[in-house]
Amino acid sequence: MTINRRLTTALLAFGLLLPAAAAPAQDDKPQPNWVFNGRGQKTDQVEIVDAAADDALFPISVNNNWGLMNQDGQVIVYPRFEWTDYSFEGFARYVSDGKTGFLRGDPARDDDPKEFFIIASYEYADRFNEGCAVVMSGGKWGMIDKSRKQIIPMRFDGVLRMQDGFAAVEKDGKAGFVNRAGKLKVPLQYKRVRSFHDGYAAVQFQNDTWGYINKAGKVAWHDKSGNVKQLGDFHEGYAKVRGMVKGKLVWGYISKTFRFRIDPAYEDARDFHFGMAAVKTQGKWGFITEAGRWAVKPQFDAVDDYDDLVHSSDFEEGERDRGERSGRDLSTASVYAMVKVGGRWGYINRVAKGRLVPQFKEAQPFFRGLARVSRDDSFAYITETGKVRFDPRVVHKLGFVDLRNAEDFRGEVARDSVSTGIGSSGPIVRNVPGDDELGNTVYEVPPNREQADVPYADEHDYGETLPVEK
Repeated sequence: MTINRRLTTALLAFGLLLPAAAAPAQDDKPQPNWVFNGRGQKTDQVEIVDAAADDALFPISVNNNWGLMNQDGQVIVYPRFEWTDYSFEGFARYVSDGKTGFLRGDPARDDDPKEFFIIASYEYADRFNEGCAVVMSGGKWGMIDKSRKQIIPMRFDGVLRMQDGFAAVEKDGKAGFVNRAGKLKVPLQYKRVRSFHDGYAAVQFQNDTWGYINKAGKVAWHDKSGNVKQLGDFHEGYAKVRGMVKGKLVWGYISKTFRFRIDPAYEDARDFHFGMAAVKTQGKWGFITEAGRWAVKPQFDAVDDYDDLVHSSDFEEGERDRGERSGRDLSTASVYAMVKVGGRWGYINRVAKGRLVPQFKEAQPFFRGLARVSRDDSFAYITETGKVRFDPRVVHKLGFVDLRNAEDFRGEVARDSVSTGIGSSGPIVRNVPGDDELGNTVYEVPPNREQADVPYADEHDYGETLPVEK
């Protein structure tokens, strides 16, 4: 997301899953009285469970009322807000009455609600990163920590999230950097800056040329020729560079020696993640290795990175199993990249050579082993193998996710078929702990609510540049 966040609407409203015998057609509209209780049943009440300390939280919506579920599909926060986000570092953003705050559980169900939320009082708030979150009110930007202590005072015209112990700040058209103590360590002197990554930050000088500075604020490299028109961040030792070559603007990659390691020849490019980067040539996207060779040949209309919103290195690629995993600390960790073909999104898996064919109207990167996707009027969270973990309307046997053999997938991306498909029956969510006291609590059905405009773009569209690129 940029500091000039574009307004986006929440996902389509949905109702709740009916029993298999009365399953609605795929294209049926959701009904206002379908309420989610975490069991895939039609019911008049919602079962809410307590959040565990290590729960990853996922946004859910009932009739455009937003709440949170955990990795098991159990409701943690009853749907009643205008918007909710995934949890980062234990806190999930939420919007109420047009203002943003943070949740990590349901404040109405705890003896000390202050431990479970930061009240919605900001016009804008970014997710937590390195223990801090960017916030804005009254057109002025700052940063808070998890205790809501003001780390950076609300006096800047723009602030980027904390990266490598520094946050980019802008005031009166000039940008610099502060440290975690809020002290200005790199003076406000640059026309444009990006966040620190791998020890360097891209900066644009007042004469429009670009370069990199180190954490001491010293210029490490400066393109005085003016041929470089845009610099990216360093990821895995490489940074993408956009420059003028033979009268054309093209992208390539430099190393930390500030020399090209992959010659500029691409129409567009993304960062390296886990040894692969997406690049565009002749109107199509593919993936290259660090040697500049094609790992996946260009064939897609759009792509995202081989990276999660949050990734984990808890296990090696070769140790991944193909079935369900119960560990809360495990995620897809660079296994999948989103790809778009023929107006539909899917996922390709570089480790197991499997994929979920492009079939989704909307999709988001995997987060802690689940991906949020929609097909027309339906909405679901799916696992790495295509199993539906949470679907408010459609049972398994209706085939929400289509897994096909390799020969049916465009572009010959994978050789092997995905071995595990969708179960033919059974509830979406298993292992819901019983609690008679909570289970007997009656919650009113959330009324239909108009989709709220909230100033948040999808995380994988996040762009870190101050001031905002026009």
